[in-house]
Amino acid sequence: MHHTPQTLLHTETGLNWYSYLKYHNIRVNSNNFSVKGGHTVLKVNIEQSSAYEEVEITIKCNGIDENLEKLISSIRLYSLTVSGKKDDRLYFLKPEDILYFDTADEKVFIYTAESVFETNLKLYEIEERFLGTSIIRVSKSAVLNLLKVDYVTPLLNGRIQAVLQNGEKIIISRQYVSAFKKRLGL
Repeated sequence: MHHTPQTLLHTETGLNWYSYLKYHNIRVNSNNFSVKGGHTVLKVNIEQSSAYEEVEITIKCNGIDENLEKLISSIRLYSLTVSGKKDDRLYFLKPEDILYFDTADEKVFIYTAESVFETNLKLYEIEERFLGTSIIRVSKSAVLNLLKVDYVTPLLNGRIQAVLQNGEKIIISRQYVSAFKKRLGL
């Protein structure tokens, strides 16, 4: 199937990519476009052909900055899914839909904006699976999707509170604050 920026949907906003790019003043020319963010210009070239059997992404740069790291993290999440159970049904969840993972009563739960699912994975397995992505460990009992954080506030005893896009609050324990700040560029 042939996709253009006009037919693909941006997962965060639900806008088609063409509208999303235009809204953010990104120049679109067929399958090639460029984005200027801060001091960085990102050029994207898309080649489509029935001869290609898989998607290949090549990044050419003189160094990896914070914005490029976020892009790479999003690319890594692209093909990952996590299975979760709810009402005797098994669901396959996309990482971009996951707010966080949490443990309670020796069970691990997956929280999305719409629902809660139980998974058989342990938190350390989730942490390993999403290594190098926006999904990181923030306490002994929680793994958080940084892309779902709306804002953070400092708490007593060196902890941080992350308020998610849906208003839920997650505490980042002292042991994980340093790595959390580093990932957020703080």
